[in-house]
Amino acid sequence: MRKRRSGEPLSHNRIFLNYPYDDDFRRRFLPVILYVIVAFGYDASAAEGENGERPVRLEKIRDMIPKARQSLHELSRPGRFNMPLELGLALGHQAYSSRKGRDPTRILVVCDNLGTLKVRCSDLNALDPVEYAEEPAKLVNALVNWIGEDAERQGYAIYAPQAMLSGYNAFSQSLQNSLPDWQAVDQAGAINTVDAIPFWYLAALIKKWLEANPVLELR
Repeated sequence: MRKRRSGEPLSHNRIFLNYPYDDDFRRRFLPVILYVIVAFGYDASAAEGENGERPVRLEKIRDMIPKARQSLHELSRPGRFNMPLELGLALGHQAYSSRKGRDPTRILVVCDNLGTLKVRCSDLNALDPVEYAEEPAKLVNALVNWIGEDAERQGYAIYAPQAMLSGYNAFSQSLQNSLPDWQAVDQAGAINTVDAIPFWYLAALIKKWLEANPVLELR
């Protein structure tokens, strides 16, 4: 797992996450996303990440997007407008940065069904959205390819999707096994499902796991 270089700004390898806050997504896919990001040595930020709170103000999101050089947007939930709104804010910041001569924000859009997404908003074709069909292996592959492109350009360690998936599966099993023994970290009572783990705490757990169980690097 890569460590931040001396003098490197905190925002340099921060990835802003825009995803649905429903329990199903947080249980099945948020751990996958965080695992890959942390394994590459990047930092993740999200609107719920500061205190584990789900309701957020628009001002907080507007403040967080410019502080991340990259952003990931999951747009699978029909009828929810928060995620498209946050993508719009990220695109606006990307355009502003380009006009100012700065490096534009890198953006990845993922979804469970590409055909449905294109029907809802065909303009997103320009962003080359990636379909993962609600399969963790495909989501890992998309993330490894996207983050790996940036990591390789910067001379950081890169990883094979299969090695990353194998590492995630081992972490996921360990996490499930440890849930019954946990005490509450908030007011919700004992944590017995992954979706009950606050964003910041899940990221910390993954980082601690990777320190003892690093993913095999390609170089």
